[in-house]
Amino acid sequence: MIDEYVASVLALAIITSFTAMGLNVQLGFTGLLNLGIMVFPLIAAYASAILTTQFGIGLLPSMAAGIALCGAAAYIISIPSLKTKGDYFAIVTLGFGLIGYSLALNLSGITRGPLGISGIPKPDILGIQLSDFESFFFFSALLLLGVYLLLDRVLNSPFGRILRAIREDEDGCMALGKDTVKYKTAAFVLGAMVAGMSGPLFASYSTFIDPSSFDFLSSVMAVFAVLLGGAGNLLGSIAGAFAIVALPEPLRFLDLGPDTFAAMRRIIFGLVIIALIIFRGRGLLPEKARKSS
Repeated sequence: MIDEYVASVLALAIITSFTAMGLNVQLGFTGLLNLGIMVFPLIAAYASAILTTQFGIGLLPSMAAGIALCGAAAYIISIPSLKTKGDYFAIVTLGFGLIGYSLALNLSGITRGPLGISGIPKPDILGIQLSDFESFFFFSALLLLGVYLLLDRVLNSPFGRILRAIREDEDGCMALGKDTVKYKTAAFVLGAMVAGMSGPLFASYSTFIDPSSFDFLSSVMAVFAVLLGGAGNLLGSIAGAFAIVALPEPLRFLDLGPDTFAAMRRIIFGLVIIALIIFRGRGLLPEKARKSS
């Protein structure tokens, strides 16, 4: 048995891991710095929340619908975004992230705007009601394991090796006849769909969503999780996600007001970023060097 508080923290860390892994596919493996990554969890979360609260559809089919929407949105976003590179790509994706946040905030007829969507039911998986954090933790952990194993297989295939080659030298890949735009589009869509999985899970976890859960700061924290854990290493994504969720938790046991807690949380993350850059520039679990054959 797991303590309810511990189970809730672990479940939130697992949810964050999906976002970090999705971003790592784009950033760590392909070199695409997506500063609007949270637009995909936002899309999937609202799709799932609307389907479950208004149409009574279960978590798994509503999650599948949300992930499909993320894939379609990512493909559309990739068309103008991948015409740019480097810093310009980051700025373009940031713009799409802000657009998604603004739409969620202002399309009150669909999203209820700043009021958010409440009353999202706890998931019912194959007749098993995941009504407590412990059962939700075990379900999300199994889902994370499955996605990790699938991604690991994909990224260690020839497809993944080409993504790494694009990250290191895109011009060289093009000279070898590789359609780099096609591979970057595939990586962008794949990463978006993986990141999108965190949206429906978070909606079921918290039973409430509003646009503030998917703002720019959340995208920055996802980038931080990837860099803290280790870009180009899927296990690093998970380690980074668990770290950013666990780091501020001891503050909850202190008698701090919400404003003080938020300020202390930012200070802690700032100090960790500085220490990371100085002492562990490649992250907690850096990408393993690959031997040339």
